[in-house]
Amino acid sequence: MNSDDLTRPTTNDGEVEKDTQATITAVFRLLREVKQDVANISAGVANISARLDTTNTRLDAIELRVTEGFRELSHKIDALNRSRLQAEGDYIGLLQRVTELESKES
Repeated sequence: MNSDDLTRPTTNDGEVEKDTQATITAVFRLLREVKQDVANISAGVANISARLDTTNTRLDAIELRVTEGFRELSHKIDALNRSRLQAEGDYIGLLQRVTELESKES
């Protein structure tokens, strides 16, 4: 039996293949596998997303600590600079007084 309907499976001799149950079963098995693979991928993406959220939270906390550390360091540097300037001012004042005393003695 020869058929011009190309949508129907045929055998090598041109006859229409009657046994489609195996093909339908294979298609449904493939659909189940694809569905399971998509579910696995979705779960993997959700897991990756959760891990990224955790990592971002940790990075935000580290950034905050580093920023606060730099602020504290800046305040300490300012205090040290003020202390150094005060010491230099004291030294200059002492040097001027010594110079004045020496000039009075001469």
